[in-house]
Amino acid sequence: MADLIPDKNISSSNPNNTQPNPWANDDHVNRFLQQRVPQPIAPMDASLYINVSNPVNDNATCMAPGVYGRSTQERLFPKFNYKNTVFIVTCVQFVIYFFTMDNSLVFDCILYKFGAEYAPSIIVYNHYHRLILPIFLHASLSHVSGNMFYQNMYGHILEEYYGRKKLILLYIASGIGGNLLMTVRQPKALGVGASSALYGVLALSLAYIIENYQKFGSRRRVVLLIVLALIITGFIPSQGVGYDAHIGGFISGWLLAVIYSTRPGNASFNYVKILAGL
Repeated sequence: MADLIPDKNISSSNPNNTQPNPWANDDHVNRFLQQRVPQPIAPMDASLYINVSNPVNDNATCMAPGVYGRSTQERLFPKFNYKNTVFIVTCVQFVIYFFTMDNSLVFDCILYKFGAEYAPSIIVYNHYHRLILPIFLHASLSHVSGNMFYQNMYGHILEEYYGRKKLILLYIASGIGGNLLMTVRQPKALGVGASSALYGVLALSLAYIIENYQKFGSRRRVVLLIVLALIITGFIPSQGVGYDAHIGGFISGWLLAVIYSTRPGNASFNYVKILAGL
């Protein structure tokens, strides 16, 4: 409700009023009004606003696995959000694993039925869906748990930094690229797992760290060494591991990572291009 200020000449209009009129004093009225007039607010520093013309959010550049955080979750899964696409896809992959899980000798047949990568079916019967569906299939609990751990380790920060659409495109393209290379190099293998897409995510993580290397402060070397160690170990041939899918996924992800780098005037961007051989 608005404040009502009585007429300051009310005492002259009412000669019977013997009480002094507090509003007759102009100084008192001025003090009264000053108390109710809001003081001007200083303009905010323009640097506090996010530049909407730049598709990259600078608020996300200070976090990565290996950087100090207030909790274990922040150190392992920076920018974690259960509403992110990364977490939703993780839940779907766990559900599919438990749905297809079988301890019988026909487990490979179940995976094949649900769309595992298998070169003869892709080449002869044109089962091109077998280049995508293996991303959601896994052979064991340790297999799906390991992939999902690293997927959430880097996925949330990348989704916030690059955006949901770009991350989904990279995830699918890397999965296809990895399974395609495995089809060519291991034509008799039955391949499943999200690791092909995961290595595309690791490639994008490497580009992200290089682009913002100085912003990680004293922990920048640790941040870089962690992602490099994960990438290198996945390229080592071992029994039962589709390392060709890792290589194909990484190459596909790296090519998209160069395209996603949106700061050609930044020196770190040039490093990304040099590493890509462009």
